[in-house]
Amino acid sequence: MYDFLLRTHTQKSFHEDMRKIFGEAPDTSGMIPKEREKHLIDSYRLRLKEIAPSRGGKPRVAHVPILYPCRDRTLYHLVYLTRHAKGLVVFMEESEKLDFVQRRVREQAKQQNREERTGQLEFQFHDNVKPEAQVDLKDVKDYWLNRLSTEPQLFGVEQLADMMEKTGLFESDFQAAFIEWTEHTWNPAVGCSKISPGCAHCYAEVMARRLKAMGVKGYENGFKLTLLPQRLEEPLERKQPTIYFVNSMSDLFHEQIPDSYIQDILSVIGRAPQHIFQILTKRAERMADFFQTQAPPHNAWLGVTVENREHGLPRLAHLRKISSCVRFVSAEPLLEDLGRINLAGIHWVIVGGESGPSARPMHPEWVLNIQRQCDARKIAFFFKQWGGWGPDGRKRSKKKNGRLLNGRIWDAVPMVA
Repeated sequence: MYDFLLRTHTQKSFHEDMRKIFGEAPDTSGMIPKEREKHLIDSYRLRLKEIAPSRGGKPRVAHVPILYPCRDRTLYHLVYLTRHAKGLVVFMEESEKLDFVQRRVREQAKQQNREERTGQLEFQFHDNVKPEAQVDLKDVKDYWLNRLSTEPQLFGVEQLADMMEKTGLFESDFQAAFIEWTEHTWNPAVGCSKISPGCAHCYAEVMARRLKAMGVKGYENGFKLTLLPQRLEEPLERKQPTIYFVNSMSDLFHEQIPDSYIQDILSVIGRAPQHIFQILTKRAERMADFFQTQAPPHNAWLGVTVENREHGLPRLAHLRKISSCVRFVSAEPLLEDLGRINLAGIHWVIVGGESGPSARPMHPEWVLNIQRQCDARKIAFFFKQWGGWGPDGRKRSKKKNGRLLNGRIWDAVPMVA
């Protein structure tokens, strides 16, 4: 269809046909080919929405371009009109799979042409085919920032469908930019003490000792719990919307941190609505008790560590008592198969293996058990890393082991209305 429109939309003999398709004959004079293509498809999408029946929800239109196998030009555009937000999201999810297949086919066709032209065979690993035009994650992050610039928001299917329709981006593009953006920590307290097997090889303890040896301010006491009130207002000084991980070097609900100091921290969170704050604890009972008489700020995401059955799983019941906009689970380090998990009321699950010289292994079936349960309940699943042991049971650096699970990256983030 696109080739026909491209060849005929400027011809007078087809002006009446163009009016039926677009509502008016499109004017593309002075446009370069890419601008002309975008103008035609945008005009066609707008026309589809205008003539859609009025009953039901608002009409949405999405599309994906189908390219020639060996030429860098569009063969046709696959356009989808729907009044159901979920339908548009599913269409874009399936289109992302189609996009990967299309890129693989195009790379194979180009390789075959090169071999025929040069007479030499080429050997490539097509599972690692890279996109021909990578999405600029900066553009996607800028879009996120614009959406979050006035107040923190959580996105449901309706909002996700609107974003996909407006930008033409796949869900993984938004997720990649979102995850890349969550690299800020805020430590108004440092230091902790061990309470469960997940604490055995604490990265924060090792880091605190190194920072003390280096003379870094705030770590004069090493890993002994220390309040740092001078850091309280750091997030207020940052205007750009940011996702903060709170107390990465401690536990906000440690028994030695006074309620009044926790209240000071929550007050700062409430005064910084442009940011999102992730709070993770192993002291779930104290956190639940603390929020019995007050609700957490809307921009605070609350989570618990679940490293095993005995110590980790009971924390979920305490987490569920809290009326938080996002409740998440960090199964890191995952030390055993958790079996069947009650994930009611949970929005996000993060899984990771232990790293470091004394890392304990994590078996693939343990991770897949959690992933399948998240998938069944439509819970966002994020696989962080294998850690010091690979899925093949061999010990190596966490960088070499990577974070592929079943051949793919799992970067889901919570999009909860």
